[in-house]
Amino acid sequence: MKAIQVHEFGSPETVIKLEEIPNPQPNETQVKVKVRAAGLNPADVIAITGNFQITPVLPLIPGFEAAGEIIELGRKVSEFQVGDKVLVALPYSTPDGVRFGAMAEELVAPAANIVKMPDNLDFACAAKACVAYGTAYISLQHCGRLKSGETLLINGGTGSVGSAGVEVGKRLGAKVIATAGGAEKCQKVTSRGADYAIDYKSEDIAQRVLELTDGKGADVILDTVGGDAFDASLNCINFEGRILAVGAASGKIPTVNILDLLSRNCSVIGVDFAAYTLKDTATVKQALTELMTWYSEGAIKPEKPNAVNLEQAAKALGKIEKGSANGKFALVMD
Repeated sequence: MKAIQVHEFGSPETVIKLEEIPNPQPNETQVKVKVRAAGLNPADVIAITGNFQITPVLPLIPGFEAAGEIIELGRKVSEFQVGDKVLVALPYSTPDGVRFGAMAEELVAPAANIVKMPDNLDFACAAKACVAYGTAYISLQHCGRLKSGETLLINGGTGSVGSAGVEVGKRLGAKVIATAGGAEKCQKVTSRGADYAIDYKSEDIAQRVLELTDGKGADVILDTVGGDAFDASLNCINFEGRILAVGAASGKIPTVNILDLLSRNCSVIGVDFAAYTLKDTATVKQALTELMTWYSEGAIKPEKPNAVNLEQAAKALGKIEKGSANGKFALVMD
């Protein structure tokens, strides 16, 4: 089969190789999937460059979100059938040395990392939504314990996780405030369902949040930005609020003074979707299953990504690395 492989860490456009390799074979608890689409993410670039928090096994086939059709079952797998359309949240590497990722014509994954997807959900949309919506759901529902009627602030409302967070937050019954840069992007987050948008280029985030919450602040903050936005979060978090740190798109890694947490009686929780695919697959499976139900109900509407093929993947990942990607990418098999 054709697969993208990485034999040494480095810049995607330099180290990615498109190669013919043997087709993977599932063990008794795994499922073999014909990949129809795979998401391309900043996390993939981090793994390819060797900077991921979980060091991948080399040679690496990048990618841990895919959608496709089951073509073979391990003998102990009973919850799926050949032909099922499925969404796969695949770990980069596992203790038993699994090295097959999403950017290949076929993959094998533990049945615990797979959920069925609706027939009317496009493969590319499903693949690109897996990590973003999975991160948003686990952050807000599982880690942040967001309740109906609470106020949710999302730093970075137009990014993949932030945009998903707007829809997840609304589905959970929260009042959603999202930050974005400029009038056009602010309009985009409100069109996705946010109750209020804050233009961080012209407005003070903390001050505006306090105005919108009668001085109480946000109960839960989903921070994908880091830097100044994270600092602003500490100035507008409610008593016993929860700040969920899922990324630092600004490039500035935030630091926390414990006295800031003590004075506010708040908590900061780091959330890494990839770690859940390794250490808590039950939570991942529950999250993705619920999200697929929400899609069927029309509560979430993943955006259609830009499609690239195997030959174009290195260039697309290079654009993500340089920050010049215009929109979101999915690898779609011919």
